Amino acid sequence: MQKVVSTKRRKLVLSILLVVLAALGIFVFAACSDDVTEETFKNKGYKVSVTYDFQGGTYNNKTYTKILIKPNSKLPEPNSDSGGVRIPSRSGYSFKGFYLPETDADGNVVKDSNGNVIVSDTPWDFANGTIENNDITLYAKWWDNYKVVLHYGSDYSKSKEISLQRNRDGSPTNLSASTLRVDNYTFLSYNFVQDSENADTALNEFPYKWNSTAFNESDVMDVWGKSLDGNYVLVRSADDLHIAYVGETTNYYLLDDIDMGGATYDNDIDKNKNQIPKTYRGKFVGNGYTISNFKMTLRAADQSYDSFGLFRSLGDGAEITDVEFKDITLSYDLSNANIQTYYLGMLAGQSSANVVVNNVTFTTSEQGANTFEYMIGVGVTNDNVKIADDMLIAQKSASTVLQQCSVAGVKYVRSVAVVTADQEFVLYVKYNDDDGVITLDEDSIYALAQKNSAGVYEEKRIKEIEYIGTNKYKLTRLIYVYDIEFTINNGNISATMVLVS
Repeated sequence: MQKVVSTKRRKLVLSILLVVLAALGIFVFAACSDDVTEETFKNKGYKVSVTYDFQGGTYNNKTYTKILIKPNSKLPEPNSDSGGVRIPSRSGYSFKGFYLPETDADGNVVKDSNGNVIVSDTPWDFANGTIENNDITLYAKWWDNYKVVLHYGSDYSKSKEISLQRNRDGSPTNLSASTLRVDNYTFLSYNFVQDSENADTALNEFPYKWNSTAFNESDVMDVWGKSLDGNYVLVRSADDLHIAYVGETTNYYLLDDIDMGGATYDNDIDKNKNQIPKTYRGKFVGNGYTISNFKMTLRAADQSYDSFGLFRSLGDGAEITDVEFKDITLSYDLSNANIQTYYLGMLAGQSSANVVVNNVTFTTSEQGANTFEYMIGVGVTNDNVKIADDMLIAQKSASTVLQQCSVAGVKYVRSVAVVTADQEFVLYVKYNDDDGVITLDEDSIYALAQKNSAGVYEEKRIKEIEYIGTNKYKLTRLIYVYDIEFTINNGNISATMVLVS
């Protein structure tokens, strides 16, 4: 039963195919089944046989295609998309077209001393040419591909040969930047002249542009690729950083100053997007450029997140070099009481062995608002927090190399848990410390905890809090109203909280 169904289906498909081909006036003999012979179609008027000889090329593992057409018909032009006759391919060569063979005075095909058919110089005119009533063979003609030699490496001592195909007219096809790739190398530019900075000879200066006249009279072209040893994310704009995959070993290479335009990042809100990894082990090459104008909020997602900084923590092999971070805010939410110790720094909380940080600075302009702040949570006190003396890296391995690094003009906003005099409440506040002068602003209080019957502090929601003057607030919680007043003495902050209604 299965065999009968299969045979019927094959005949149905074949019938449909033959109807379509008949409408075109051709029959592709290669499509013929065992049940249909060439003679069958000749009896139906397809009397002229045309063979497309691929001359060393192949299509679908075949070296030729044979078709039958009606007399005085045009030949179907081979194409690369669909149809019965397809363009063949040949390694190291580009397809030029199909041609008639040279013939002698008696009409015999002329061959060279090696027995190969000598092909004419005029391609077959598929738009106008017709076949009367004689069988013919058309022969494929090929261009030798152009050869591109890519020189790369720090001293251009490495090379890679690339076979570049030609168009039908012999001109080179576009050489894409993806073709000029080499595993484990990142290319900054391609030039026709070694070490040239001349824009007229640059193959690409992003976006990539191809100059097809580069071959001139030669079939070989040398390209010198200015390259980096390794795989890098090349950063020329804020968009390059927005879309870059952030991995533990991702390398970055800055090519310009980057203004992030006030962008904000939060590893809790943006948890489904690219995030700073727990430990960064890659290379961040700044090339003397600046990254500015953004805010990053990092939170303690679990007990393994104990290091906070622009790179959280730096692992073995990390290198951060020649970059300035300007007018940025780094905000650290330390609300996981299960973490024993937090490490806070501008660049990183911790660094392990074999870390190099060279010429890295954090600065603010006169109009800037560069800020380093942290907020602690219920169950966490300042005793849990270790902050870098130089605000760069809180805890450094003995083998960490720090050279020419600085933090200047940064507004350092600290956080503290303040227990009220009656020890019933804990207020969590941020405060500014400018050369020993401590001040609170209207947004200073950000959390509240109250002691329960078991003597344990529990976090409470703040329904409404109002700033009513220097170091004074009014808190409404449920149906209760409290007056809060902070006292600042020699760097110590204390608070009283009085129920007024």
